[in-house]
Amino acid sequence: MSVSSPAVFVVLGNEKGGVGKSTIAANLSVGIAKMGVSVGLLDLDGRQRTIACWHQRRIDASECGDVPMAIPMLAVTEPATFDSISLNEECDYETFKRAVAKLDKACDVIIADTPPGDNYLAQLSHRVADIVLTPVEDGVFDREVLFGQGAERLEGHKAKSYAATIEQARQMRHETSDVQFDWLVVQNRRRARSCLSFPHSSSARSPLDEIGSEMGFRTYSGLKERPVYRNLFASGRSVFDYDAAGPSAIGHAAVDARIRACEEVSDLISSLYLPFAESQSEMRAASRIG
Repeated sequence: MSVSSPAVFVVLGNEKGGVGKSTIAANLSVGIAKMGVSVGLLDLDGRQRTIACWHQRRIDASECGDVPMAIPMLAVTEPATFDSISLNEECDYETFKRAVAKLDKACDVIIADTPPGDNYLAQLSHRVADIVLTPVEDGVFDREVLFGQGAERLEGHKAKSYAATIEQARQMRHETSDVQFDWLVVQNRRRARSCLSFPHSSSARSPLDEIGSEMGFRTYSGLKERPVYRNLFASGRSVFDYDAAGPSAIGHAAVDARIRACEEVSDLISSLYLPFAESQSEMRAASRIG
């Protein structure tokens, strides 16, 4: 695996679908862009094209509106469909390599949106990642998908599924680099009264915190269940696009929810610890020249 990226490479990963990866990726991209940082979106689900469709709707909305909106750069990959697994992986590797190279030429941050399931393109993105952000829905933390049976995992049984993908990526990363990616598990779509919500006290620990200590991930209290996320995403917008969307687009009653959602996403961006020191930005830019 020789693909590398001088940009900060953020992967939205979880083998379960419908947990909010694309919505978070879109809002992160706009929030980071508003900080004056060049952002690229990498849609690794070229069949469903969720983030690519959002991107096109955003372009259309920006062209029709009076207020210009930040448009992240986009690259889309589609998996090869040959009969040979080895040929598919060879083609997918080259496709992924070209997409990363395209975004690296202009972006300081690349945000990759991965498809559900065990996908080779998603595996490649994890091996390049600086940060892996895993949304989990409110409930039982989707333990069956993330870690196998959660209770069995705590009793010492071997991790399965997405945790195995993470471990494999870490092992392959160790062969080429001494620097590992930062794994952040985010509780998404939190209900107002959830017994599983992460504790607000720094001295308290949630069950997921305890698993994280063993498996090597950080936790973040995440984003609440707010219709405004879905409504704005459907029109190619983000929670940061208040002027562009306006009350008429999201409803007057949703303005307060949008403001709170904007604060949530901003806090999530802060929790990523993105290295935007001037010297580091210059180093990344210099590494892309030529």
